[in-house]
Amino acid sequence: MLENNRFDSKANIKRGEVASMLYHYLSSNTSGQPEPAAGGKILVAYFSATNTTRPLAEYAADILSADLYEIVPEDPYTDADLAYYTNGRADREQNDASARPAISGIVENMADYDVIFLGYPIWHGQAPRIISTFLESYDLTGKTIIPFCTSHSSGIGSSDTSLHSLASGANWLAGRRFAGGTTRSAMEDWISGLDLPEPEAVVDAVTSATSKAGFNFETKSVTLNSGYEMPINGLGTYSLHGETCVNAVKSALASGVRLIDTATAYGNEEEVGQAVREAMEELGLQREDIFVITKIYPGSEMANPEQSIQACLDRLDLGYVDMMLLHHPDRNDVKAYQAMEKFVENGKIRSLGLSNWYVKELEEFLPQVPITPALVQNEIHPL
Repeated sequence: MLENNRFDSKANIKRGEVASMLYHYLSSNTSGQPEPAAGGKILVAYFSATNTTRPLAEYAADILSADLYEIVPEDPYTDADLAYYTNGRADREQNDASARPAISGIVENMADYDVIFLGYPIWHGQAPRIISTFLESYDLTGKTIIPFCTSHSSGIGSSDTSLHSLASGANWLAGRRFAGGTTRSAMEDWISGLDLPEPEAVVDAVTSATSKAGFNFETKSVTLNSGYEMPINGLGTYSLHGETCVNAVKSALASGVRLIDTATAYGNEEEVGQAVREAMEELGLQREDIFVITKIYPGSEMANPEQSIQACLDRLDLGYVDMMLLHHPDRNDVKAYQAMEKFVENGKIRSLGLSNWYVKELEEFLPQVPITPALVQNEIHPL
């Protein structure tokens, strides 16, 4: 079923709902492309001299599935530096609007982020000057910045608005002050009420993919974002083995089926390859006439992707595979996908895809890979 325009993969679904979903997908946008949205990857950057701000930044990063970056001073602050009204280092810096304490390290991929949560403690009513250093170190034009601060008694005051001129091209949202010891649920309540941009990386990836793809119901094929045509209908070979598998694949090809789907987990890649080779010889088909899909499985296969991919190619023995999928999400899925991309470069794989990935997994996965998957193959039972 659809809820808030998202497909719930675990819910029961009726044929009418499937038809409605397909109708709205095909008719909602005549260009065939989703409407663009603003926003992108999220970074939570924070400075925490006494570890009061750190837990809140970690909560925010976890809630948002964001990257976390600690602003670390090149010259760490000592207790004496932080002692109020002693003319110590912090006092002197806060009294000098031009002070810019050096930061150890940089955010090397700042261009990847469109939303930045910026956390800091309140020092003499303002953000520490090292926050000024951070903001002036990057081009933040067009990015959305949301400040949050910690203090024992002071409010946020003008500490957030005083920062605006340091990144005048950014879109600043109103900041929020939190007391030390604020709970994760309090942070979640605040974040859930923010008007954040939608993740652009996912939208851009889908837009790019669909702009190159197109269904042709006369030829019963779809042009993938890789430029190759894939038949809409095919034979899945799960549970087929031995001669039964060989005969089933050959019978399907003789009947006009041109897509054959297998996987390492099915344990029948050798039989599928044999059937395709024999059908080519017996039916006069060319290799380009048959679209073969296979998949590598989580665990040891994705942990050693180059070896696993080559093993698939060897078992099929068809020269190349038309499409290779990652069978399920896995802690090594990005590593495995990047290995498949290398095989695309040398012509051994023509198109890439995913299997059993849903919205949350896609939002996390897509920004990490340069080649947009041509297919997301998910199991749906409409009846």
